[in-house]
Amino acid sequence: MSLFPGRCVAMTVLLLSMVLAAGPTGCTRHSQTTSDPVSSEAGAAGFAEWQIIEVASRKLVPFETLVDRLGGMDVVYLGEEHHNRHHIDAATRILGALVKRGMRPVLAIEMFGWDGQEALDRYVSGDVVDEPQFLRDVRWKANWPGIFPNYAPLLRFAHEHGLGAVAMNPPRSLVRRVSHEGLAQALQHPDMRTWGMQDETFADDPEYRRIIMPQLTGCHPPMKDVREEWLYEASIFRDEGMAKTVAGRLTRASEIRGPVVSYTGDGHIQYKLPVPKRVARRMNGSVHQTTIYMSALERDHPEYIEELLDERIADYIWLTPIGDHGPPVRCGK
Repeated sequence: MSLFPGRCVAMTVLLLSMVLAAGPTGCTRHSQTTSDPVSSEAGAAGFAEWQIIEVASRKLVPFETLVDRLGGMDVVYLGEEHHNRHHIDAATRILGALVKRGMRPVLAIEMFGWDGQEALDRYVSGDVVDEPQFLRDVRWKANWPGIFPNYAPLLRFAHEHGLGAVAMNPPRSLVRRVSHEGLAQALQHPDMRTWGMQDETFADDPEYRRIIMPQLTGCHPPMKDVREEWLYEASIFRDEGMAKTVAGRLTRASEIRGPVVSYTGDGHIQYKLPVPKRVARRMNGSVHQTTIYMSALERDHPEYIEELLDERIADYIWLTPIGDHGPPVRCGK
């Protein structure tokens, strides 16, 4: 694997922003019209916006065919480039297609912390009329560095269709504690027991380390009071926490009439290592799941998409227009 050294992975950026006080801002979402590809095979000369590529076969997949496949899954992982409004459009399109088929997917969303779940429940149930109060109750600024309007369309969709929405992230305070003290020491804090993390298993998969550690260290200078190993342990902590959330929802099968649709940064689904593999472990391998890696198409750099395909970054790659903030950040260039 090449580890994509030229690109600063979304998971890395957001982990660091959770460790530090500040983070990037996002963009405002607008409506987007999508179309299905007309050719049958993906290649550098034929890449186009809104193509969906099945990675194993390198064949283009019509949207309706993709949704037919997703309907048979327990978990569908959507990986976004943060601050790309087109990826929100793609996610709501998938949710809408599943609902149209009579399913009731559950939206599991990285952008909210567990300490905001009660407020999130009230929002999607329609009990919230004051958005500023909701953002205070859900602890938005404490848990996520982006702006709420970016992700509001996902919650509005859940509200309008009576779908459940699940906060995926451990509270930011716990993540910061791990990054500043190390996992072993941080787990001794009473808050870890409060949130059910003291007795969890945190698997240090060698392949996960081989992929994640260069991404954490290669794109960012050293940070004061934050050791590289502790930052890595904070990454494990977040991914394990999100896997705990997804697996916990799957155990409540009687409440689900459709897949859990997980919406996170693309770094959390790469090679299925960060979250999907941990969910599979928690479910003893008895889970059907698929990954969709959303990537802006830079027409001057089609080789990046070729590399994603060659490395089999996910089960599907969904090409989209570039977001309002421009192409994804590439460090070391």
